[in-house]
Amino acid sequence: MPRFEITNPELNPRFVLGLIKDVSVRPSPYKTQLRLKLAGMRPINNIVDATNYAMLDIGEPLHAFDYDVLLERARGKPVHIMTRTARSGEKLTTLDGVERTLDESTVLVCDSAGPLSIAGIMGGAESEVVDASREILDAKGPEVQDGEMPKGKISMRGKSTVNVLLEGAAWNFINIRKTAAAQNLPSEASYRFSRGVHPAMAERGVRRGLELMQAWADGKVTPGLVDVYPLPPVPPEVELTRRDVKRWLGIDLSTEEIAGLLRAWNFPSRSARRPSGRLPPTTAWISARA
Repeated sequence: MPRFEITNPELNPRFVLGLIKDVSVRPSPYKTQLRLKLAGMRPINNIVDATNYAMLDIGEPLHAFDYDVLLERARGKPVHIMTRTARSGEKLTTLDGVERTLDESTVLVCDSAGPLSIAGIMGGAESEVVDASREILDAKGPEVQDGEMPKGKISMRGKSTVNVLLEGAAWNFINIRKTAAAQNLPSEASYRFSRGVHPAMAERGVRRGLELMQAWADGKVTPGLVDVYPLPPVPPEVELTRRDVKRWLGIDLSTEEIAGLLRAWNFPSRSARRPSGRLPPTTAWISARA
């Protein structure tokens, strides 16, 4: 697994990476393609479709890198990925084939060789997942040299992605909104991140994406995740009174009954004048008082 570094937690409070090896890139199952089309998305291949399917399922946009490309860019050294703001005039060719000039407010996912993607918006073309079998349709047969046998289009086929590094992250929604507008680059990811996605969804999204890739691409998931979480949000506290319950439900319950019902739904609580408790980061604090 690669090393990872976040240079500005205010812009990138969490970043999660998972690795799956020995995948077979091919079209997704028919039902998956149909569901994506019904959701207004274009099927690409089983790896990219897994990221989009998980996004629709969990709500966390994901991005898949060709891990072997990252190894090549590292030139024999360990892969080191980081998030940072762009340097003035820095350029990146995105998945839509457009070379973009970046400003200093743009957050990038980078390795030691340079930018890989515009954070939370769109990936870079160099490290995209490739299905080489699709290239045959557009390829031209190689020229036949003297004394050689004719060769078909299959001889022009490139190499499909074999190992995939999957990213799930949390980003500053205001920064994503400004960058998408500045680059005139709306995307499914920026649409969601610009409205706010809870950091806890990053891990859930990556695990769901790896699960789908393993099912659809026959890969082997590397145990463990790289999870850098320097700025967890402060869990909110919600106070619930007997009067609230009476007003909302129309029934009288004691504070002990309210607290017991909440605990049954995994909301740790207690009936007290000054209640306290601790919950997972995606769950509000709930306390019952008289």
